[in-house]
Amino acid sequence: MLNILNEKINIFEASAPMVYQPSPGPETWIPPTNLYRLGTIVYNNTTTSKSLYPVPNTVVTTVTPVEVERLNYNEYLYIAQSPYTKPSNARPVFVANEDGYKVYGNGPLTTGVSCNYITTPPEVKWGYQMVYGEALYDSSSSVDFKLHESEETELVIKVLELTGLLIKDLGLYQVANGIEIQNTQQEKS
Repeated sequence: MLNILNEKINIFEASAPMVYQPSPGPETWIPPTNLYRLGTIVYNNTTTSKSLYPVPNTVVTTVTPVEVERLNYNEYLYIAQSPYTKPSNARPVFVANEDGYKVYGNGPLTTGVSCNYITTPPEVKWGYQMVYGEALYDSSSSVDFKLHESEETELVIKVLELTGLLIKDLGLYQVANGIEIQNTQQEKS
């Protein structure tokens, strides 16, 4: 059951870099505007070291993505006091507030932060042009439903049911309602 839900939500998953907002104002990371629910925050930890092989003293830069741990502000205050639990670039933490997210490593992190998240679905719009007083569908200005394939049949049935009510066609409403009841009974058994 959980796999089916994950598959349906998967079409809304996205990754994007976050935007750092420096002062004036609160210094925070701003999430993407279409964020519905945050998944994880990722920090690209950049380290440099000197290579011994094949050429001695060659500087090697390594970028390692690290998942950032979420903390409440009071938890952050406690762990920041101890040198053993203090955040580092290899083990960063973040605190959420109404302005955005503060990300801490060896100090406040200001570069290399992105997030994985669930997007809000686009608002559905039926675009049309008026031709001789009639509404004619216009696909260039329309926005379709963003659904998993398994949800399409149920959506069509619901639209037919509501259309039957709007045009006062009791037969259409009863057919759509009967199919919906049949689907519900099949799901229960």
